[in-house]
Amino acid sequence: MIPDHLILAFAATALRFSSHDVFAGKQDEAAGTYAAKAWKSLVLTWMAVDESPRLDILQTITLLSIIDFTGNITPVHFS
Repeated sequence: MIPDHLILAFAATALRFSSHDVFAGKQDEAAGTYAAKAWKSLVLTWMAVDESPRLDILQTITLLSIIDFTGNITPVHFS
């Protein structure tokens, strides 16, 4: 099973390449929403894990870091 945080991070990454009418002109906003949800889900999952690091956590952090680094979305606020 693929964790929610990884699915959301993948969706946020893929949205920059979307030409679907639902996201027309709103790719950055939608990607930001998915990325924020992915970060929140990741933090909740990561804090609950009392074991060695997992591959899905690394994959999620990598995808979200690429999004943040390329500047396609606004910063995530955990308020």
